[in-house]
Amino acid sequence: GKSGFHRNFHFVPGYYNGTAPYGSWEYKRVWASPSWTSTGKVPNKGYWGIVELKEKLIRGYRSSLSVGEVTGWFGWKSNGLKDNHVTSLGYPTNLDKGEQLHKVTSTYKRSRSPNNMEYPNDMTEGASGGPWVADFGTTGTLEALFSMRTSRRCMKLPAV
Repeated sequence: GKSGFHRNFHFVPGYYNGTAPYGSWEYKRVWASPSWTSTGKVPNKGYWGIVELKEKLIRGYRSSLSVGEVTGWFGWKSNGLKDNHVTSLGYPTNLDKGEQLHKVTSTYKRSRSPNNMEYPNDMTEGASGGPWVADFGTTGTLEALFSMRTSRRCMKLPAV
């Protein structure tokens, strides 16, 4: 759109070097905070967005399934970022043009105003919106999503 925000979303779980093992899910609805869509200014404590995906008919099933019913999903929790370590996942353009999923495990660095946490990370554009997961590989709980880069070595995200 004119404001620079996308209006056509597709989610491709498991994407890797041009392959889409689970296919693509279309969006159903999109919400974003007015303080973000009107200014795009960061950091912004009102900076959030949600994309709801449509269910999809999968071969061999009688009814449509959600993406989580096909791939699985993380649990979630809030207020768990400080003094913790997380695994961040994303498709950054700086490492292989966004063609491969990257995983970075890092430990909490510091809190920043107004409501952000910083963790060391080398991923850049393309990783935005990717999950920060505690206990990755075991229970896997979603702690936050990538937001923005604050320096050459740190990613910043709104604390949940």
